[in-house]
Amino acid sequence: MKLYHHFRYRYFVCIPKQLTRIMRLTIIIIMLTLIQVSAASFAQKVTYIKDGTSLKELFKQIRKQTGYNVFYSDKKIDDRKKINVNFKASPLEVVLETCAAQHSMEYTIDDKNIYFKPKSASFIDKVIDYFSAIDVRGKVVDEQGLPLPGASVKVKGSTLGTVTDNEGDFFLKGVPEDAVIVIAYLGYKPRELKTSTGIGIIKLELAIADLNEVVMVDEKPV
Repeated sequence: MKLYHHFRYRYFVCIPKQLTRIMRLTIIIIMLTLIQVSAASFAQKVTYIKDGTSLKELFKQIRKQTGYNVFYSDKKIDDRKKINVNFKASPLEVVLETCAAQHSMEYTIDDKNIYFKPKSASFIDKVIDYFSAIDVRGKVVDEQGLPLPGASVKVKGSTLGTVTDNEGDFFLKGVPEDAVIVIAYLGYKPRELKTSTGIGIIKLELAIADLNEVVMVDEKPV
């Protein structure tokens, strides 16, 4: 009986020790793998020095020089915005962090893919935006001062928008104080204006170039 109990005790004690060793080795292997992947990612160097380039061109250079693909939504990130870059054999991490910091973005890396998206607003930022938001009123007219009903009025880079009523008037609630309003109407040149509570009368000009287009018709003599 003593031998049996001794054997049983020893058997059940050894299993946890073996499992502990296996778990430790597994954790070490996973950590080393992650470190190697991270090191491999940021060991890449980028050299690109240019004034007046765009995010789109910079992302192309990242893909060309490192082999990493860059994904983003051009509806949420303005990739045409002109920027000055000065990267000389800079680690990929530095390039990505610089882009993210300067353009209010954040990124993640999955294998050989880099994903950019607009930086999520913090709770404090949301509170500040809420209390700094304003209501915008205005009126859209043509060159003769006649109202333009149905004109599109949108906050640039946002889904917030409306259309003018039959009198050309519009009202937008909760607009960020530093936002830009885009006004557009078919056949007229669009306008962009800084927001203000009483934006007043907005006059649109005819798009002459569009009106002067001539359609050639193959006419036959009667």
